[in-house]
Amino acid sequence: MSAVAFDTLKYSKRLKDAGVPEKQAEVEAEALAEVLEIRLRDLAAKDDIQTLRGEIKALDEKLSGKINALDEKLSGKINALDEKLNGKINALEERLDNKINALDEKLSGKIGSLEERLGDKMTLLEQRMTIKLGALMVVAVGAVATLVKLL
Repeated sequence: MSAVAFDTLKYSKRLKDAGVPEKQAEVEAEALAEVLEIRLRDLAAKDDIQTLRGEIKALDEKLSGKINALDEKLSGKINALDEKLNGKINALEERLDNKINALDEKLSGKIGSLEERLGDKMTLLEQRMTIKLGALMVVAVGAVATLVKLL
């Protein structure tokens, strides 16, 4: 620890020259010397600062190592979780595709059945209309023939 020289005799003499009583000047000089000594003990020396810098650097390296290890560990866990989630998502997509395909087949079958039934009904309706149209034609021809004979 470096010490700063404080000349209490010189300080005391300056106080006396300024009009301070001799006893008071000596006490003030001693008190100031004690205060300066205490303050100097509290100050860090260059060696203390260098030691502290070394400790900080070592702690920084230690923490950097731990942070890197945690980063790698977390990256591994995140990748594993990502793979697990992707697997579950793919399984859900496959199940959804299967259900959609099953519904599509079921609907296609029902639509085909409805088209077939509608086609049968349309054919039956067409036949009935043909018969009715034919009957109307016979009645119309008969009416025209009757009108021609009467007139």
